[in-house]
Amino acid sequence: MTKYHQESIAKKKASIASWKEQPLKPEEYRAQFKMLREQRLARESKSMH
Repeated sequence: MTKYHQESIAKKKASIASWKEQPLKPEEYRAQFKMLREQRLARESKSMH
């Protein structure tokens, strides 16, 4: 593992810790989920063509 990998893993762990401290409100969670689903659908529809 390179230094870059170690740094990115450390950043992910830090961001996950901050999410746990500040849970999303239900409406924020739904908005985020909807956005991610729309992004996935857009990617999948591109790969179909």
